[in-house]
Amino acid sequence: MTPLPNAVISDLQNRDISDGDYDLLLQLDRQVTDEDGIPANIIHNLPTQVLQESHRLIIDGSNCGVCLQGFQTHQCIKTLPCQHPFHITCIDTWLTNHSQCPVDGSYIGSVSTAGSVATLQPNGHTVARSGTVHHCVK
Repeated sequence: MTPLPNAVISDLQNRDISDGDYDLLLQLDRQVTDEDGIPANIIHNLPTQVLQESHRLIIDGSNCGVCLQGFQTHQCIKTLPCQHPFHITCIDTWLTNHSQCPVDGSYIGSVSTAGSVATLQPNGHTVARSGTVHHCVK
């Protein structure tokens, strides 16, 4: 069972509970914390990219699955192997204490994209090619 992100728990605590919250409440009730987290070298090697205004996350108005805030142009994001994108600081903090994606519970034990460059195409897709991983500058 994937632990709920703190932003989701806070949201549940600060509003009236609705019928649609049943599954979240069950998940919260069964929540098990994975204290081991992911090794720093794996977190560091996850692909990053700078969002351009034509990126699908900007156009769709998508939100980070940890903090629930929207993505903005020129922000740096990190994408997990399950293809879920997050703000870099949000997911780096999450992965130091958890070994699963906060959205779908996928295990992040190894990174197949380590050692590749994620190139952002005009259509919003990334294409990996062999080489050095380029990280966003903080």
